[in-house]
Amino acid sequence: MLKKFAEDLRDARLKSGVSIQQIHNKTRIDIKFLEAIENGNFEILPEVYLRAFIRGYANSVGLDEAQVMKKYEAAKSGKVIEENVIEESIAETHKESSKKVFTGAEQHNTANMDEASTKKFSLNPKVVLIFVVVAALGLAVYFIFFNSSSSEIITERPYEEMLAENNKRFESSETDSTKTSVPQTFSTSDSLVLLIKSKDTSWIDVKKDDNAVGTDFLLYNSNQRIVKAARSFTITVGNSKGVEFILNNRPLNFSGSYRERKIVKIDSTGLSYLPVFRSEQKKND
Repeated sequence: MLKKFAEDLRDARLKSGVSIQQIHNKTRIDIKFLEAIENGNFEILPEVYLRAFIRGYANSVGLDEAQVMKKYEAAKSGKVIEENVIEESIAETHKESSKKVFTGAEQHNTANMDEASTKKFSLNPKVVLIFVVVAALGLAVYFIFFNSSSSEIITERPYEEMLAENNKRFESSETDSTKTSVPQTFSTSDSLVLLIKSKDTSWIDVKKDDNAVGTDFLLYNSNQRIVKAARSFTITVGNSKGVEFILNNRPLNFSGSYRERKIVKIDSTGLSYLPVFRSEQKKND
């Protein structure tokens, strides 16, 4: 299903006459990731980046983002949805735009009606005062009894915010790249210093020691990043051909293929490969 979803996106782009390069220029999304989306290679990126990039892609070719994301969710779960949902989103967009066009006479009549209704309606100062007092009491009750126990609302981050955050990480990696060597004196808590060098753009997730939650980032071509740990690293690489590892100034033997995801464990003894479990997304293709 995800392959069909990717094909529909590519067809919509071709129909709109927009090139991959134009989408890149507008969104600053790496061309490799745009091509991966069109080819149905959704495992190259984590879900939070992938969803943001799909929204950016849809917006750039004139599609309705909400409709496209509904189709993505359905495709990811293996459900079949309407074939023309993307085309319908374009038609709906044009339809909504046409509704906003008024003739001069309609605008004039609407203005007259609003003016007449305004004249008929007058506010009583006492009514306004009572309304304000009731509203203030209502807000006070809400904040005292309900607000403290409200659950966290998780909102999807727009792709502009994701790209801005990644640019900061890019600048940080440039700062790291100015260092010619890794310090030889380490504290007891951080005995492992790992230098990750990029030969091609790749997504990387780093988990330190026994931490279940890692730190993920995009590492661009010819940039590098230094991470430290006490005992070990567990690292997931989205494009395993695009990186190399240097542990405490000692290069590690690591090999991979273009756009192939690999997971490795790195400790004082060296590097070992961990099994990669194929996600449900591939099963639904």
